[in-house]
Amino acid sequence: MKREEIDNVDEFLKIVNIDPLNTRIIKINDDHFQVLLASVNMNTQTHFHNKKRIDIVRGDFSPFLRRVTQNLQEALNYTANSYQEQMIKYYIEHFQSGDIEMHKNSQRSWIRDKGPIVETNIGFIESYLDPKQVRAEWEGFSAIVNKNESEKTHNFVKNAEKCLKMMPWPQEFEKDQFLKPDFTSLDVIQNGASMTFAGINIPNYDDIRQNEGFKNVYLKNCIHSRKKADQNFCLIDQEIMKTYGDQVVFHQVIYHELLGHGCGKLFYLKDEQTQSYNFDIENTVNPLNGQKITTFYKEQDTWMSVFQNLSNPYEECRADCVALYFSCFEESFSFLQPEFLSEWQNINKACFLDLISQGINGLQFYDVNEKKWGQAHINGRWVILQVLLEIGEDFLQIQKCLKEHDEEGIEIKLNKDLILTKGKEALSQFLLKMQVYKSTADYQSASKMFNKYSEVSEKFLQIRDIVIKNKKPRRVELQGHLSLDSNKKVVYTCFQESFEGIIESYMARYPYFDLEMYNLFMFYREYNRN
Repeated sequence: MKREEIDNVDEFLKIVNIDPLNTRIIKINDDHFQVLLASVNMNTQTHFHNKKRIDIVRGDFSPFLRRVTQNLQEALNYTANSYQEQMIKYYIEHFQSGDIEMHKNSQRSWIRDKGPIVETNIGFIESYLDPKQVRAEWEGFSAIVNKNESEKTHNFVKNAEKCLKMMPWPQEFEKDQFLKPDFTSLDVIQNGASMTFAGINIPNYDDIRQNEGFKNVYLKNCIHSRKKADQNFCLIDQEIMKTYGDQVVFHQVIYHELLGHGCGKLFYLKDEQTQSYNFDIENTVNPLNGQKITTFYKEQDTWMSVFQNLSNPYEECRADCVALYFSCFEESFSFLQPEFLSEWQNINKACFLDLISQGINGLQFYDVNEKKWGQAHINGRWVILQVLLEIGEDFLQIQKCLKEHDEEGIEIKLNKDLILTKGKEALSQFLLKMQVYKSTADYQSASKMFNKYSEVSEKFLQIRDIVIKNKKPRRVELQGHLSLDSNKKVVYTCFQESFEGIIESYMARYPYFDLEMYNLFMFYREYNRN
């Protein structure tokens, strides 16, 4: 399917006010396309747009979603308050009809449910896997709040406004009001998605995030240990990275989620007829050129619809850059990890080394033939690495070296004495550009800058060969299983951390042959073939 064909379908969806988030596009032939919309209810409507037939087919994954709504109906018996009850009812409406507005309402109820003991969210959420990054994958999680760890995150939220004043952009580019979110540390019980993140900042709906608020969650029991030395690298202060590994991860995740994803304002034309804006268009100045603001989001625009396939890597880069930037401030550690305040400069250096090493190791996800990055977070870290390299060799050097037994490795030389001067200033200037381009919907400038930094030089292609040679197998995820016994009590089953344990976990989760699901699988397989 060609990009222009997808754009034509999405243009039509915008006209008929259908959000693409929970849809798929099937190309029947050059003049006929089907939009499969996930819902329990099933019907088909035929339309024509730019001489192309477009069928809106409701009922994609209907058997799955029917079972989801049945279980959600049962969950209504266990809600702790009215917000949870409203949330579940909106979920049911959304999955039955496919209407994204109902899911947005569920998220409005969710962000108002402050400090629950059990935390959960479900739906079509993240769009990382979509080439255009406007269609989301299905996911859901359930977790129990870790009260002791959450005390730290709650204290950080109280001081977040002080951090916002330290951002490198003018006040006009920050939200009119900081809506203090609920920020909890969770022990995840179940997570159904293509991967488990260390932290989550949702909902992703721009209007809710900017005007009503959001939630942050830190998934502590999903973070793997970083105690072992990285085999790719020669001596790069491995000891400091191992010593402060836990503190680095905690700092990165918390600042990435709360301030990284939670900061900054989008400039909108709210009403075209009255020419009203959500910013002072006459007096707001672009700090990059000293001129008035000339680009902004239109009424129906969203961050993802304007920046499309750039939106996720750009946003993850911005959030990671915010976390690294705040590691350069002593105050940031007093807000989040005061018990390590005397060691903050060591943690600061470890933060830089960790991001640099992750940027280099991420080369394994770079497609040399397509010249593309395969993962948004990794693309973002590579871009930050290029910003740091731009400072000069007196700050950072990366080169090949020889390890034991004459094996090739990678050497990182970081001048820690320049981190709080040259390093901090480079991040400040880069963050300013990122925020201005995002606030003003300046896709052209953003893509030009980001794509330039995303390039991989011949030197780093050779370093990539070393990374590929030492590539480790991808982590395999194992989860426990919840079930109800004969007395309707919840039983948690744990499995051995092995491949056998993973097989057993799937057998426990799906113990019987499911004819309905098998028939659905065969239907979609044949459907996609045709």
